[in-house]
Amino acid sequence: MQLKSLPFTMDSWLSSWYPYICEKLSISSEDDKYALDHALDHWSKSSSDEALFSRLIEGKLAIVFGCGPSLSYDIKSFLSLKKSIDPLIVASDGATQALLENNLVPDLIVTDLDGDPESLVTASKQGSYFLIHVHGDNLDKLDLLMPKMNTHYLLTTQIHPTPPIVNYFGFTDGDRAIFALNHFFADKIILLGFDLGDIVGVYSKPAFSQNTLASPSKKIKMAIAQDLLGWIQENTDISIYNATSGVKDAFAPIKNLKDLLF
Repeated sequence: MQLKSLPFTMDSWLSSWYPYICEKLSISSEDDKYALDHALDHWSKSSSDEALFSRLIEGKLAIVFGCGPSLSYDIKSFLSLKKSIDPLIVASDGATQALLENNLVPDLIVTDLDGDPESLVTASKQGSYFLIHVHGDNLDKLDLLMPKMNTHYLLTTQIHPTPPIVNYFGFTDGDRAIFALNHFFADKIILLGFDLGDIVGVYSKPAFSQNTLASPSKKIKMAIAQDLLGWIQENTDISIYNATSGVKDAFAPIKNLKDLLF
């Protein structure tokens, strides 16, 4: 059975999607469980009520900015239309830096803390809400950045959730943003900077000084993200459009952002 034809349930995620992802990328479920327990002990007590995120998102047009090589151009396209619309601005991790450089403060940031740390902390102090993903490879960043955050946040996991830590499904920051927006009943989702190709954008990692050829593991992650977007598209009613300028064969391509919005 193809994974994207599975029912849209926690059981499908935990019994099929998550083991598949672990196998493809040699992820340790034990490390993820250790990370979940660590976050519960150290950082979950200050997490926010989900109702705050529901009020932020429900019924909104959400524009999600990914970290693809088209991001800078797509931000300029968005700025030319911003005065005519009032969307929820969502940043996928490193896209936060690019948005702040253009005087745009994200309403919501979905991150596993791989992006520019200074930008993440700055956005937290300027009112951005956060969905902070906890997994086996980012506990050092979690413990470093959480004391500096001044924001509403929820912690997310990719294994069986223990409240108040949640699991809305998804793996990469970009697709997890879409799953979370679906969970909280956003009206429509438009993707910008979601090239999902062989080139990784300069904002993906703080160490990057230019767009970079994707590593083999990064190519696998982007393929998984596309498969996950197919799963949510086939099993929910939410409208998702990819208006990324550089997109070729990615998910639901829409070339003209202005025509889509108006």
